[in-house]
Amino acid sequence: MINKLLKLYRNARHNIPLEDFTTEVFAGILNMEDEVKQKFINDFLHLPNGEYEIKTQVIYPLQNKKCIIDIVLRSEDTICFIENKVESGEGNEQLDKYGQILEECRKSYKETYLLYCTKYDDKKDYSKHHFNQYRWFEVANFLKKFNTNNFIDNFITYLKTHDMAHDIVFDAKNFISLCDLQNISNKAYDCLDKLKPVFKNTFNMDQNPSDGFDFKQVRKHNRLIHYYNDIFIPESKSWSEIKYGILLFKPELYVGIWVDKGHPVYENMIQYTSKLINDFKVGIIEEGIYIELKKDMSIFLNDEEADSAITDWYILAFSSFKKMIQETSELNWKIKV
Repeated sequence: MINKLLKLYRNARHNIPLEDFTTEVFAGILNMEDEVKQKFINDFLHLPNGEYEIKTQVIYPLQNKKCIIDIVLRSEDTICFIENKVESGEGNEQLDKYGQILEECRKSYKETYLLYCTKYDDKKDYSKHHFNQYRWFEVANFLKKFNTNNFIDNFITYLKTHDMAHDIVFDAKNFISLCDLQNISNKAYDCLDKLKPVFKNTFNMDQNPSDGFDFKQVRKHNRLIHYYNDIFIPESKSWSEIKYGILLFKPELYVGIWVDKGHPVYENMIQYTSKLINDFKVGIIEEGIYIELKKDMSIFLNDEEADSAITDWYILAFSSFKKMIQETSELNWKIKV
Protein backbone atom coordinates (compact mmCIF):
# COMPACT_ATOMS: atom_id res chain seq x y z
CA MET A 1 0.00 0.00 0.00
CA ILE A 2 2.71 2.49 1.00
CA ASN A 3 4.70 1.72 -2.15
CA LYS A 4 1.59 2.57 -4.20
CA LEU A 5 1.19 5.82 -2.23
CA LEU A 6 4.81 6.68 -3.00
CA LYS A 7 4.15 6.21 -6.71
CA LEU A 8 1.11 8.49 -6.55
CA TYR A 9 3.06 10.99 -4.44
CA ARG A 10 5.85 11.19 -6.99
CA ASN A 11 3.45 11.44 -9.91
CA ALA A 12 1.73 14.36 -8.22
CA ARG A 13 4.88 16.16 -7.08
CA HIS A 14 7.95 15.71 -9.25
CA ASN A 15 11.28 14.68 -7.68
CA ILE A 16 10.24 14.47 -4.03
CA PRO A 17 13.19 13.03 -2.04
CA LEU A 18 12.60 9.50 -0.78
CA GLU A 19 13.71 10.49 2.73
CA ASP A 20 10.96 13.14 2.93
CA PHE A 21 8.28 10.60 2.06
CA THR A 22 9.74 8.02 4.47
CA THR A 23 9.96 10.61 7.24
CA GLU A 24 6.32 11.65 6.86
CA VAL A 25 5.03 8.08 6.87
CA PHE A 26 7.09 7.06 9.90
CA ALA A 27 6.19 10.21 11.84
CA GLY A 28 2.55 9.55 10.96
CA ILE A 29 2.79 6.07 12.49
CA LEU A 30 4.29 7.48 15.69
CA ASN A 31 1.56 10.11 15.96
CA MET A 32 -1.22 7.57 15.31
CA GLU A 33 0.06 4.76 17.53
CA ASP A 34 0.74 6.00 21.05
CA GLU A 35 2.28 2.73 22.29
CA VAL A 36 4.72 2.67 19.37
CA LYS A 37 5.54 6.33 19.96
CA GLN A 38 6.28 5.85 23.66
CA LYS A 39 8.45 2.77 23.14
CA PHE A 40 10.32 4.42 20.27
CA ILE A 41 11.07 7.47 22.41
CA ASN A 42 11.91 5.62 25.63
CA ASP A 43 13.31 2.25 24.55
CA PHE A 44 14.79 2.99 21.12
CA LEU A 45 15.93 6.63 21.33
CA HIS A 46 16.42 6.59 25.13
CA LEU A 47 15.16 10.12 25.57
CA PRO A 48 14.23 11.42 29.05
CA ASN A 49 10.68 10.70 30.20
CA GLY A 50 8.07 13.24 29.19
CA GLU A 51 5.08 14.00 27.02
CA TYR A 52 6.48 14.56 23.53
CA GLU A 53 4.97 16.18 20.48
CA ILE A 54 6.33 15.14 17.07
CA LYS A 55 6.59 17.57 14.17
CA THR A 56 8.14 17.17 10.71
CA GLN A 57 9.91 19.56 8.33
CA VAL A 58 10.31 22.21 11.03
CA ILE A 59 12.02 25.41 9.87
CA TYR A 60 14.62 27.16 12.03
CA PRO A 61 16.55 30.31 11.04
CA LEU A 62 20.35 30.22 11.06
CA GLN A 63 22.58 33.05 9.85
CA ASN A 64 19.92 34.54 7.56
CA LYS A 65 19.19 31.11 6.08
CA LYS A 66 16.59 28.43 6.78
CA CYS A 67 17.33 24.96 8.11
CA ILE A 68 14.60 22.34 7.74
CA ILE A 69 14.72 19.63 10.41
CA ASP A 70 13.19 16.30 9.34
CA ILE A 71 11.72 15.37 12.75
CA VAL A 72 11.57 17.43 15.94
CA LEU A 73 10.48 15.87 19.24
CA ARG A 74 9.67 18.29 22.04
CA SER A 75 8.68 17.83 25.65
CA GLU A 76 8.62 20.39 28.45
CA ASP A 77 12.35 19.90 29.20
CA THR A 78 13.80 18.19 26.10
CA ILE A 79 14.14 18.90 22.40
CA CYS A 80 15.45 16.34 19.92
CA PHE A 81 16.33 16.81 16.24
CA ILE A 82 16.36 13.77 13.92
CA GLU A 83 17.93 13.96 10.48
CA ASN A 84 16.88 11.11 8.16
CA LYS A 85 18.83 9.95 5.12
CA VAL A 86 18.02 7.28 2.54
CA GLU A 87 20.16 7.51 -0.61
CA SER A 88 21.84 10.82 0.18
CA GLY A 89 24.59 11.67 2.64
CA GLU A 90 25.03 14.54 5.06
CA GLY A 91 24.57 17.97 3.55
CA ASN A 92 27.27 20.63 3.78
CA GLU A 93 28.13 20.89 7.54
CA GLN A 94 24.51 19.89 8.19
CA LEU A 95 25.04 18.37 11.64
CA ASP A 96 27.16 21.32 12.76
CA LYS A 97 24.42 23.73 11.67
CA TYR A 98 21.76 21.75 13.54
CA GLY A 99 24.05 21.76 16.57
CA GLN A 100 24.24 25.56 16.42
CA ILE A 101 20.44 25.74 16.43
CA LEU A 102 20.28 23.38 19.40
CA GLU A 103 22.73 25.65 21.28
CA GLU A 104 20.11 28.37 20.98
CA CYS A 105 17.46 25.91 22.12
CA ARG A 106 19.33 25.43 25.41
CA LYS A 107 17.77 28.73 26.51
CA SER A 108 14.38 26.97 26.59
CA TYR A 109 15.19 23.28 27.16
CA LYS A 110 17.28 21.47 29.77
CA GLU A 111 18.27 18.64 27.40
CA THR A 112 19.13 18.74 23.69
CA TYR A 113 19.55 15.72 21.41
CA LEU A 114 20.74 15.32 17.83
CA LEU A 115 20.15 11.99 16.09
CA TYR A 116 21.15 10.83 12.61
CA CYS A 117 19.31 7.98 10.83
CA THR A 118 20.74 6.53 7.61
CA LYS A 119 20.23 3.69 5.17
CA TYR A 120 23.96 3.09 4.81
CA ASP A 121 26.78 3.02 7.34
CA ASP A 122 27.92 6.65 7.64
CA LYS A 123 29.97 7.14 10.81
CA LYS A 124 30.24 10.70 12.14
CA ASP A 125 32.64 12.24 14.64
CA TYR A 126 30.12 14.71 16.02
CA SER A 127 29.80 14.54 19.82
CA LYS A 128 27.60 17.39 21.08
CA HIS A 129 23.94 17.30 22.13
CA HIS A 130 23.90 13.59 23.07
CA PHE A 131 24.61 12.83 19.42
CA ASN A 132 23.80 9.30 18.31
CA GLN A 133 23.34 7.38 15.07
CA TYR A 134 21.12 4.52 13.97
CA ARG A 135 20.00 2.99 10.71
CA TRP A 136 16.68 2.26 9.05
CA PHE A 137 17.08 -1.50 9.39
CA GLU A 138 17.19 -0.97 13.17
CA VAL A 139 13.92 0.98 12.94
CA ALA A 140 12.45 -1.91 10.94
CA ASN A 141 13.56 -4.43 13.57
CA PHE A 142 12.01 -2.27 16.29
CA LEU A 143 8.71 -2.07 14.40
CA LYS A 144 8.51 -5.85 13.94
CA LYS A 145 7.27 -6.06 17.52
CA PHE A 146 4.10 -4.31 16.32
CA ASN A 147 3.64 -5.99 12.93
CA THR A 148 0.13 -7.20 13.79
CA ASN A 149 -0.82 -3.63 12.96
CA ASN A 150 -1.53 -3.62 9.19
CA PHE A 151 -0.21 -0.12 8.61
CA ILE A 152 3.06 -0.84 10.42
CA ASP A 153 3.39 -4.12 8.54
CA ASN A 154 2.94 -2.17 5.28
CA PHE A 155 5.65 0.25 6.34
CA ILE A 156 8.05 -2.62 7.08
CA THR A 157 7.29 -4.02 3.60
CA TYR A 158 8.01 -0.58 2.15
CA LEU A 159 11.36 -0.46 3.99
CA LYS A 160 12.24 -3.92 2.66
CA THR A 161 11.35 -2.87 -0.90
CA HIS A 162 13.85 -0.03 -0.66
CA ASP A 163 16.58 -2.16 0.99
CA MET A 164 16.16 -0.38 4.31
CA ALA A 165 15.22 -3.41 6.39
CA HIS A 166 17.97 -5.91 5.72
CA ASP A 167 19.24 -8.35 8.31
CA ILE A 168 22.57 -10.15 8.73
CA VAL A 169 21.28 -13.71 8.54
CA PHE A 170 22.87 -15.46 5.53
CA ASP A 171 20.80 -17.92 3.54
CA ALA A 172 21.78 -20.34 0.75
CA LYS A 173 21.06 -17.74 -1.93
CA ASN A 174 23.46 -15.30 -0.24
CA PHE A 175 26.24 -17.88 -0.25
CA ILE A 176 25.71 -18.65 -3.93
CA SER A 177 25.87 -14.93 -4.68
CA LEU A 178 29.07 -14.56 -2.66
CA CYS A 179 30.68 -17.45 -4.49
CA ASP A 180 29.90 -15.81 -7.83
CA LEU A 181 30.87 -12.28 -6.76
CA GLN A 182 34.46 -12.49 -8.02
CA ASN A 183 33.37 -13.76 -11.43
CA ILE A 184 30.74 -11.04 -11.80
CA SER A 185 33.08 -8.24 -10.70
CA ASN A 186 35.77 -9.44 -13.11
CA LYS A 187 33.32 -9.40 -16.02
CA ALA A 188 32.09 -5.92 -15.08
CA TYR A 189 35.66 -4.63 -14.74
CA ASP A 190 36.69 -6.08 -18.11
CA CYS A 191 33.61 -4.61 -19.77
CA LEU A 192 34.20 -1.11 -18.40
CA ASP A 193 38.00 -1.03 -18.47
CA LYS A 194 38.28 -1.59 -22.19
CA LEU A 195 36.09 1.49 -22.73
CA LYS A 196 38.34 3.70 -20.64
CA PRO A 197 40.43 4.91 -23.63
CA VAL A 198 37.23 5.83 -25.50
CA PHE A 199 35.90 7.68 -22.44
CA LYS A 200 39.24 9.49 -22.04
CA ASN A 201 39.42 10.50 -25.70
CA THR A 202 35.79 11.65 -25.83
CA PHE A 203 35.98 13.69 -22.62
CA ASN A 204 39.57 14.92 -22.55
CA MET A 205 40.63 16.06 -19.07
CA ASP A 206 44.42 15.61 -19.58
CA GLN A 207 44.41 12.81 -17.01
CA ASN A 208 43.22 9.25 -16.58
CA PRO A 209 39.68 8.62 -15.32
CA SER A 210 39.32 7.63 -11.66
CA ASP A 211 38.16 4.13 -10.74
CA GLY A 212 34.99 3.66 -8.72
CA PHE A 213 35.43 -0.07 -8.17
CA ASP A 214 35.67 -0.09 -4.38
CA PHE A 215 33.21 -1.62 -1.94
CA LYS A 216 31.92 1.82 -0.93
CA GLN A 217 30.60 2.38 -4.46
CA VAL A 218 28.82 -0.98 -4.39
CA ARG A 219 27.37 -0.56 -0.91
CA LYS A 220 26.40 3.09 -1.01
CA HIS A 221 25.57 3.62 -4.68
CA ASN A 222 24.97 0.09 -6.03
CA ARG A 223 27.30 0.70 -8.94
CA LEU A 224 30.73 0.23 -10.51
CA ILE A 225 32.06 3.24 -12.43
CA HIS A 226 34.92 5.13 -14.03
CA TYR A 227 34.64 8.91 -13.71
CA TYR A 228 36.11 12.40 -13.89
CA ASN A 229 35.29 14.94 -11.18
CA ASP A 230 35.72 18.75 -11.07
CA ILE A 231 34.49 18.99 -14.64
CA PHE A 232 33.97 22.79 -14.71
CA ILE A 233 36.18 25.92 -14.57
CA PRO A 234 36.89 27.25 -12.00
CA GLU A 235 37.09 24.31 -9.59
CA SER A 236 34.58 24.24 -6.75
CA LYS A 237 34.38 22.55 -3.37
CA SER A 238 30.96 21.27 -4.49
CA TRP A 239 31.10 17.96 -6.36
CA SER A 240 30.64 17.56 -10.10
CA GLU A 241 31.39 14.50 -12.23
CA ILE A 242 30.91 12.72 -15.52
CA LYS A 243 30.90 8.93 -15.32
CA TYR A 244 30.04 5.67 -16.99
CA GLY A 245 29.44 2.30 -15.43
CA ILE A 246 27.03 -0.42 -14.42
CA LEU A 247 24.18 -0.03 -11.96
CA LEU A 248 23.94 -3.26 -10.02
CA PHE A 249 20.42 -3.11 -8.61
CA LYS A 250 18.55 -3.63 -11.89
CA PRO A 251 21.19 -3.98 -13.55
CA GLU A 252 21.71 -1.28 -16.18
CA LEU A 253 24.45 0.30 -18.25
CA TYR A 254 24.63 4.01 -17.66
CA VAL A 255 26.45 7.23 -18.48
CA GLY A 256 25.77 10.34 -16.47
CA ILE A 257 26.64 13.81 -15.18
CA TRP A 258 26.11 14.93 -11.60
CA VAL A 259 26.29 18.50 -10.21
CA ASP A 260 25.90 19.32 -6.52
CA LYS A 261 23.29 21.91 -5.57
CA GLY A 262 25.97 24.21 -4.16
CA HIS A 263 27.98 24.26 -7.39
CA PRO A 264 28.20 27.62 -9.27
CA VAL A 265 26.83 26.06 -12.49
CA TYR A 266 23.86 24.35 -10.78
CA GLU A 267 21.18 26.92 -11.70
CA ASN A 268 22.40 27.21 -15.29
CA MET A 269 22.41 23.42 -15.58
CA ILE A 270 18.76 23.31 -14.49
CA GLN A 271 17.82 25.87 -17.16
CA TYR A 272 19.62 23.92 -19.86
CA THR A 273 18.27 20.50 -18.92
CA SER A 274 14.70 21.80 -18.98
CA LYS A 275 15.11 21.89 -22.77
CA LEU A 276 16.65 18.43 -23.12
CA ILE A 277 14.78 15.90 -25.23
CA ASN A 278 15.46 12.41 -26.57
CA ASP A 279 16.39 9.68 -24.08
CA PHE A 280 18.10 11.77 -21.40
CA LYS A 281 16.76 11.24 -17.91
CA VAL A 282 17.00 14.37 -15.76
CA GLY A 283 16.47 14.37 -12.01
CA ILE A 284 16.56 17.28 -9.55
CA ILE A 285 16.80 16.08 -5.97
CA GLU A 286 17.66 17.68 -2.64
CA GLU A 287 21.43 17.32 -3.13
CA GLY A 288 21.77 18.26 -6.80
CA ILE A 289 20.94 17.43 -10.41
CA TYR A 290 21.73 14.39 -12.55
CA ILE A 291 21.51 13.76 -16.29
CA GLU A 292 21.69 10.12 -17.38
CA LEU A 293 21.35 7.68 -20.22
CA LYS A 294 20.57 4.07 -19.25
CA LYS A 295 20.18 0.68 -20.92
CA ASP A 296 18.62 -2.40 -19.36
CA MET A 297 21.25 -5.16 -19.40
CA SER A 298 18.70 -7.97 -19.55
CA ILE A 299 18.43 -7.56 -23.32
CA PHE A 300 22.01 -8.82 -23.60
CA LEU A 301 21.44 -12.08 -21.73
CA ASN A 302 22.89 -15.13 -23.53
CA ASP A 303 23.68 -12.95 -26.56
CA GLU A 304 26.94 -14.01 -28.21
CA GLU A 305 27.23 -10.53 -29.69
CA ALA A 306 26.61 -8.81 -26.33
CA ASP A 307 30.18 -7.59 -25.95
CA SER A 308 30.03 -5.66 -29.20
CA ALA A 309 26.50 -4.39 -28.59
CA ILE A 310 27.36 -3.08 -25.11
CA THR A 311 30.44 -1.29 -26.47
CA ASP A 312 28.34 0.28 -29.24
CA TRP A 313 25.77 1.52 -26.72
CA TYR A 314 28.41 3.20 -24.55
CA ILE A 315 30.06 4.86 -27.55
CA LEU A 316 26.69 6.22 -28.68
CA ALA A 317 25.92 7.47 -25.16
CA PHE A 318 29.36 9.15 -24.95
CA SER A 319 28.61 10.85 -28.25
CA SER A 320 25.26 12.18 -26.94
CA PHE A 321 26.92 13.70 -23.88
CA LYS A 322 29.74 15.10 -26.02
CA LYS A 323 27.18 16.92 -28.15
CA MET A 324 25.48 18.24 -25.02
CA ILE A 325 28.80 19.63 -23.73
CA GLN A 326 29.57 21.22 -27.12
CA GLU A 327 26.19 22.97 -27.08
CA THR A 328 26.71 24.42 -23.59
CA SER A 329 30.16 26.04 -23.75
CA GLU A 330 28.81 28.88 -21.57
CA LEU A 331 28.95 26.47 -18.61
CA ASN A 332 32.77 26.63 -18.78
CA TRP A 333 33.47 22.92 -19.00
CA LYS A 334 36.96 21.77 -18.11
CA ILE A 335 36.28 18.83 -20.42
CA LYS A 336 37.76 19.30 -23.89
CA VAL A 337 35.53 17.90 -26.63
